[in-house]
Amino acid sequence: CKPCAKDHYTQYWNYVDRCLYCNVRCNVLEVEVGPCNETHNRVCECKPGYYTESLFCIKHSKCPAGSGVSELGNALEDTQCKVCPQGTFSRNHSSSKPCQPHQNCSAQGLRVNVPGT
Repeated sequence: CKPCAKDHYTQYWNYVDRCLYCNVRCNVLEVEVGPCNETHNRVCECKPGYYTESLFCIKHSKCPAGSGVSELGNALEDTQCKVCPQGTFSRNHSSSKPCQPHQNCSAQGLRVNVPGT
């Protein structure tokens, strides 16, 4: 036995007479989360703002106005949206912001001019 050369690895004990080449390369939409070393090939995942779907990195969905983020997207899952419940709102398309509560006018000694929707 001898250590694997640079850019080569063997993950399991075996009878193979040579190490495997680290053939994984991260593309422009990925970041390296595990380097090539003597025991593992390089590991990549989608960069922030993207998630993996069928081996491709897809930009996280933006929730439409009237909906807010219920679960932030990550490298493996898309953003989850939900319709803003009564008393909350969202006027922007966003992949990171939840629904916001309406301003409580009466608590500030003000009158409601236009009710929120």
